[in-house]
Amino acid sequence: MKSWKDKVKEVASQVAQGAKDVTETAQTKIEIASLNSKIAEEKRAFGLNIYDMFVAGKSYEEMHAIFVAAEEKIASLKAKIASEEEKPKR
Repeated sequence: MKSWKDKVKEVASQVAQGAKDVTETAQTKIEIASLNSKIAEEKRAFGLNIYDMFVAGKSYEEMHAIFVAAEEKIASLKAKIASEEEKPKR
């Protein structure tokens, strides 16, 4: 039979693990939100760049290059989000 001290230690350990799990979950949610914000900012910047290029009479090829670069950055950010979402949940 466990002594009361052992029971208290066991409960304290369980509480500490629960707090750690909550913290990890919160950190993951914050990281995903930050990545989503970066995606939105990348899209805004793309729109501004394309508008300015269009006004300046730049060629389709030049604007397409800007699109490809933005698309690559966004794909990378989405991959990071997927990685965060795949982290084991407790």
